[in-house]
Amino acid sequence: MLDRRRALVALLCAVVLVPSSSAALPNLAAKIDAAKQADVDGYRPALFKASTFNESEPNDTPAEADSASVGDIVVASFQVTGDEDWFRIESTLSGYLRVSTGSSGVTSTDTVLEIYDQTGSTQIAFDDDAGLGLFSSVDHLAVSVGTVIFARVRHFTGLSGDDYVLVVEEGTPPPPVPANNEVATAQLLECNQVFIATTVGATDVIPSNACLTIETAGGDVFY
Repeated sequence: MLDRRRALVALLCAVVLVPSSSAALPNLAAKIDAAKQADVDGYRPALFKASTFNESEPNDTPAEADSASVGDIVVASFQVTGDEDWFRIESTLSGYLRVSTGSSGVTSTDTVLEIYDQTGSTQIAFDDDAGLGLFSSVDHLAVSVGTVIFARVRHFTGLSGDDYVLVVEEGTPPPPVPANNEVATAQLLECNQVFIATTVGATDVIPSNACLTIETAGGDVFY
């Protein structure tokens, strides 16, 4: 998971540790079965209070979105080239939600997940590969009872025929922002110093007078 990555920083260089292989992805359904009696691996008991059901095509727009709530597992697939699936999620809890895709046990799919506000038109979160392997996951979505969000799922390359499941579950609070999240609070590194650090919780902070290019795909920390 991206929120578990750690960076080892030596002087001005950083190395991010990620899984070396996405082979042999675990079957999400089997993992869920194993977790039904305990809160393990992030699968909380709240997951099992609802149902598992198949998507209903067409669900290619917010107006056609399938309805889902906390605990639901939706079995879906990309029916045609360029297919996209929309889901309307109404929260039954106050706190945080996690929306993710995973294996249906049939194929290992490369998904892209986008989260939109209650109108279905303003994107509030995005993820490509934060889930297992090439699957997607968005956590820390702040909600109250009755909050409505939309999830849009598409294939990274637009292929058809691949299957996946969409899981809606109780999420976790966002991690604290690192102290060196901004240029003004950059961590001082001395010669030959090795500093163990993290980008977990970091945000995209680009100074207005920046004379450097900053990667905007993830959070930034400064040294």
